[in-house]
Amino acid sequence: MKKIELFQVKYSNDVALDNNAVIIDFPSNEHQGMFENYHILQLPTYISNNNVEAEYVGIISERLKEKTGFDSTELIDKATEQLTDKDDAFVYYTANVIMPALGCIHTNIPKILIALAKAGKIDYKALLQWQPCMANYWLLNTDKVQDFVDYMQAVVDEMESNETIQELLTPTVQYREQEYPMKVFVLEYLFGVWCAERRVRVKLLK
Repeated sequence: MKKIELFQVKYSNDVALDNNAVIIDFPSNEHQGMFENYHILQLPTYISNNNVEAEYVGIISERLKEKTGFDSTELIDKATEQLTDKDDAFVYYTANVIMPALGCIHTNIPKILIALAKAGKIDYKALLQWQPCMANYWLLNTDKVQDFVDYMQAVVDEMESNETIQELLTPTVQYREQEYPMKVFVLEYLFGVWCAERRVRVKLLK
């Protein structure tokens, strides 16, 4: 069994992709405004359709090298070296500034997270114990993937049906000189919240 399997989403033709990841060739206009989060929801299907047998899996951006400074080979090497049998997840989010889950006051994200907690979709205490992880910079034990996907799907369903949350999601977020749906960033918080709620054993990149 492989230690790690990565799925890399290909949105455009002008990006050089890594050689050792399973490539998901996907039109950029079909991710429903969720970008990599959309593909996380499809992760169990990708695992099944590609007959993947690995201890850990993850979705990586087509711009992994640009964003993190290392490619998929280097990521696999780092994770393989540092993961132990006691670890459920590997987080390679290494930003110098760690934003608390309820501390992003310049957007509606805290209000949305609190609304999700009130709706019973996430645990409010987990928001206070959030494992810092953005941009979906994580690898997860394959046995735990379905639980996280179900957790994320329940949140997505609530965001789409809850009128209060829909109103809070209306503004966009400016990032890298572009406007993005706020839903993208709310969903990026979920992995860290889920880790806190489920008491997932996380190994942080050193």
